[in-house]
Amino acid sequence: MTKQAEETFPGPKIVSYQELRRKLLPYTHGWSWAEDSIRDLWLLGAPAPQDSCPGGIACESYPICNHIRRVLIPEMFAKWWAEVGDRQAEEIGAKKIVGGLGRNH
Repeated sequence: MTKQAEETFPGPKIVSYQELRRKLLPYTHGWSWAEDSIRDLWLLGAPAPQDSCPGGIACESYPICNHIRRVLIPEMFAKWWAEVGDRQAEEIGAKKIVGGLGRNH
């Protein structure tokens, strides 16, 4: 585990998609690409073997239902966090530059 990942959180976490989304959504600041990337981050983790949908049949929202949790790996989270931060900074910078050009009609 990298030092940065270890400082971010000290070990793997087992979370449902909804838990992860609820926790990270405020940090996406309404950017749809960032919101979508939460699902990608969650899917990178390994499924928790004891989890399954009721009756062993996949429910309507599988694999992102509350019945399925995945192992969130610190290195993957650290990479996601850095990428989202970098991309937000680039987009915010671009909006400031374009916002100062010309006149609004």
